[in-house]
Amino acid sequence: MSDQVDDFQPSHYKYNVIVSDPQKKRVEETHDSFISYSIAIRTDNPDYHSKDKGKNQDVSEYNSYDDLYNIDNTVVTRKRYSDFLILNQFLKIDYPLINVPKLPPKNNYSIKQIYHGNGHVSQNAQNVLNISGTDQTPAAFGHNNIELDDGFLLRRLYSLEFYLNTLVNHSSLQNYSLLITFMTSDAEWEVLKNTIQFTKDHASLGQSSVEDEISEYLMNVFKKPAKEFKEIKEIKMKLEKLIYNLNKILKGSLKLNKIQELIVKDFSHLQKLKYDVIAQDKSNIRSFDSSATEKHYSAFQDNMNSSKLLLSELHKFNKYENLNKLQEMINYLKQLFDLIRLLDYKQLDLESLQDTSNKLQMDKKKYENVNIEKAKKIDLKIQNLEGELQECNKQVVSIFQVILQESENIEYIKDLQLKKLFKELAIKKVEFYRGMCKVWAPK
Repeated sequence: MSDQVDDFQPSHYKYNVIVSDPQKKRVEETHDSFISYSIAIRTDNPDYHSKDKGKNQDVSEYNSYDDLYNIDNTVVTRKRYSDFLILNQFLKIDYPLINVPKLPPKNNYSIKQIYHGNGHVSQNAQNVLNISGTDQTPAAFGHNNIELDDGFLLRRLYSLEFYLNTLVNHSSLQNYSLLITFMTSDAEWEVLKNTIQFTKDHASLGQSSVEDEISEYLMNVFKKPAKEFKEIKEIKMKLEKLIYNLNKILKGSLKLNKIQELIVKDFSHLQKLKYDVIAQDKSNIRSFDSSATEKHYSAFQDNMNSSKLLLSELHKFNKYENLNKLQEMINYLKQLFDLIRLLDYKQLDLESLQDTSNKLQMDKKKYENVNIEKAKKIDLKIQNLEGELQECNKQVVSIFQVILQESENIEYIKDLQLKKLFKELAIKKVEFYRGMCKVWAPK
């Protein structure tokens, strides 16, 4: 098990992962279908590059990140959801105490609904995801189920992106050999999967002990350790405040999303309005110019359509990427509380063992001059208990150190992910307002 914890050192390498281009594939032997995702990692870490790993040739979709990383450092692979599950299970096995973000849920039904029977992506999904590669904007969602399915696919895509960016920027995980293979070579990953012969029984080994201990802790949920570490108190207070603030941002973003959705609908309604002047009104207007009026209305209609498309792009970003990644970050932060609860349980266990040891010490003194044989038996129990005490104390210290390091990692990853997200949001808003100024500027 790779549960050794080193002192936290922020990576001097830069990482950025983009998950995109979902494609449906069919297994000829079984006729089963699945969706694979393009994974592009841009980094200057040499461990993620080797002579036999191909470089990305078509990088036009990543131009917005040119200021961060050199294009030559981009490595592109393609993985399916089951590959993420395998990687995640081995992370739990090799790093049982590390705060690994949760994967998005599996939902085959929604995936299948996105595609028509002939295997092509639905037009609505193309519009929402820009899968065709053209600079399209989302069409008006005509069916609630289709909207839900397209949203499911987008949310999964952004969740997987958050997941991988968290792993590669984590000080204890970024050099994990299986992660590097996953990110850099499809061929080596396939060989690795076949060699390991991953099974569900194997998967359960890594998480069973930690989950069992947390379950035991829940049985004593109303008990608290007699003494709580000062550092843990500070971490909990900081986490609670951070989660509270992010929830406020999320709530505001949800309101904004609803407003944007209503405005897009209003634009659609305004676009359909027809300018109509009845004959009686025409007779009252001496200089009525029908052709000029139609020309102005046509220009107004075009401007409304352009405005709707601009706002739809901003709305799409806020609805799927911004909201989803904010929620993923909140969930990731909350996971650290599970580790803190595990520490509480271990402290309670240690206190219980210490109380038992103290009681045995008193009994030994009581009988050592009265009943030597009984005193010897008590002494033997004390010696056996001493080993348990040392092991339990070692676990408490180990979990405590992991929490301290995870707190540092979370702080680093949080700053990195949120800065990137808010920067992208700012860029999207600037593009929107710049576009609106251009659309409505006097011709």
